[in-house]
Amino acid sequence: MQELAKIATVRRIAGTRPTGLSRRTKREILSFHLFTLPWLLGFIFLSVIPLLLGLATSFTDYDGLNLPYLRFMGLQNYQRAFNSPDFWVSLGNSAKYAVISVPVGLTLSLLLAVMLNQPIAGRDLFRVLYYIPSILPIAGAARAWS
Repeated sequence: MQELAKIATVRRIAGTRPTGLSRRTKREILSFHLFTLPWLLGFIFLSVIPLLLGLATSFTDYDGLNLPYLRFMGLQNYQRAFNSPDFWVSLGNSAKYAVISVPVGLTLSLLLAVMLNQPIAGRDLFRVLYYIPSILPIAGAARAWS
């Protein structure tokens, strides 16, 4: 009877949850953070910081050369851009390019994907020709480092 009492005291009460995280859960959390850290650092240093620096620079008269003579200009750069006819021409050209290139690119990509999956004559040759540009650099690097 004493052994049964010892077992009962070790087990937790039904309906309650254990407090804290197990070692395995802590290890999994640490692994997750360590595996995502390189991506996060790359995102911060290669995307967020340049974006913020570019935004901050847009409010100054920085010309790319004379950093010591930097002056805060406020919204004058934006006023000058919106009042310039070149800005509106460039914006229209960019919009036309996006409206034309996105549907054409998607259509061609879909056609190529369908061609790669259909049992048509010359499919294997087309697959080889399509994938060679992505395979050759890897093969060349492997050969160079072997």
